[in-house]
Amino acid sequence: MRGLNKVTLIGNLGKDPEINVLEGNVAVAKFSLATSETYRDKSGQPHTSTDWHSIVLWRGLAELAQAYLRRGSLVYVEGKLKTRHYDDAAGVRHYVTEVIGEQVLMLDRKTGPAPPRPAPPTQPRRRPFRCGCGKTGPSFKCFFPIRRRLSGGALLAAGVQYSAAARGYVLPATPEAVAPLRQACQQLGVPLHLPVVPVLAGPPPPPTPQQAVLNRYAQHIVLKRYSPATLKNYRTAFQQFLLHHAPRLPLDLTRQELLDYLAGRVAAGISEAYQNLLINAIKFYYEQVEGQPRQYYAVPRPKQPLTNPKVLAREEVRALLAGTENRKHRAMLMLAYGLGLRLGEVLALMPPDIDSKRMALYVRAGKGNKDRDLPLPESLLHLLREQYRQFRPVTFLFEGLQPGEPYSARSLQLVVKQAARNPAYASPLVCHPSAGSRHGYPYHSGFTRPQQH
Repeated sequence: MRGLNKVTLIGNLGKDPEINVLEGNVAVAKFSLATSETYRDKSGQPHTSTDWHSIVLWRGLAELAQAYLRRGSLVYVEGKLKTRHYDDAAGVRHYVTEVIGEQVLMLDRKTGPAPPRPAPPTQPRRRPFRCGCGKTGPSFKCFFPIRRRLSGGALLAAGVQYSAAARGYVLPATPEAVAPLRQACQQLGVPLHLPVVPVLAGPPPPPTPQQAVLNRYAQHIVLKRYSPATLKNYRTAFQQFLLHHAPRLPLDLTRQELLDYLAGRVAAGISEAYQNLLINAIKFYYEQVEGQPRQYYAVPRPKQPLTNPKVLAREEVRALLAGTENRKHRAMLMLAYGLGLRLGEVLALMPPDIDSKRMALYVRAGKGNKDRDLPLPESLLHLLREQYRQFRPVTFLFEGLQPGEPYSARSLQLVVKQAARNPAYASPLVCHPSAGSRHGYPYHSGFTRPQQH
């Protein structure tokens, strides 16, 4: 039996439509629509409840909304529901349900009350000439002022042409075509509304010498296939280095000036980890980007204490797994703890990575972009098969609510936090994105007690 996804709404706009132009001159309009209903309670008193709906219109309907819809407009919307998601800065996944409009009818002129007649102005009223983004490639779709035949003729003479494919009048989205139109509108006293199109914007200003150096620096990191985290950290540290010495460039600095900068940052109280990051980011520019010989910066470093990890006992591990009833969650915890997988490696697993003939698990592109095989216990193989039959993942072995997308790293951390609420633990457990030791699976898995300082 086929499903049905259809929504019909009649309501008023809460605010003017928000119009955006995407790549390829695709217009999209978003607005909130209020629908109200009246009911009576047990005592017979009338009450009114209002629901708000998020409406999204694409292409031609978006142009219609830009031209005619305003706050308070009464419209009929017919479409379908669609749910999308996004991750915020904290990594928490949020879901948004919207109505994708497929048909829009304006009801104001037919059923709405006529607006009061304004007082006669001292000067003739000029309706705006609007240009919206159409579906005819790099061009505008034009909306003429209502009942202004004289103005329409002048605008046609300025270069506006009719397009059967666009079912309307269009204008090429070039500065050369917009210039005579702007001049004609000025002569007619008609305001000209143009959407924001990058091709009409002036040429961007040339990059400063510091920006050029920073762009070369980031490009070199990308070409060397460093991780996105390394690119972000190195670029931020090197950008601060450039800003500190602006307008001078790094090649104009002496070795002593570099040491003075590093010593000043150390005196400012940066951590040892950030101190090493700063040195590596600067060394990368001189040695990798500029091709200079390897250099050593004699900056005093504090002695780092060597502490043993707080490893879980076997009884605590059993309690952790036994307290997790969800089959998918228990399988992820067993992979991370039993096989020593990092958090990201668990979430990147796919069904073909399980080799039941060799009883091995294939980890692709682990830390350092290295692959490795791990022995797969039979008990874990049975659990993985059960969770596969239950959840039927599309791409990844562990997927979230959206098929084909991996399980959220933040969600897995919350799974550990929930499982660690067992009263058997004297202190809380944490889940690290990666581990820093190869001495054994328990600590390598990333499930440890937080260090006491």
